[in-house]
Amino acid sequence: MTEILKYTIKEKITEKVESTEPKLDKSAFVRSICSRLNISESQFRKIQNYKLGEVSEISAWQMKVIAESLDCAMEDLFTPIEEQQPEAA
Repeated sequence: MTEILKYTIKEKITEKVESTEPKLDKSAFVRSICSRLNISESQFRKIQNYKLGEVSEISAWQMKVIAESLDCAMEDLFTPIEEQQPEAA
């Protein structure tokens, strides 16, 4: 099996919004991140589903902005997932 990394941005946003007192408005928080990244909310939704190493992966500066917004390290925005290798014939 090959280990690949998946972004956990969506989960980290939920954690941040729910752990902040008073509770943050999730939509407004996402809009503020999009504004800092100079991208649309639609594009931001797409990048949340990227896998590390894909052609469409986010750049390092974008990861830094997201990590700063979420008060976490860039490494905290990834989680390993396993991808099955094709079975030998």
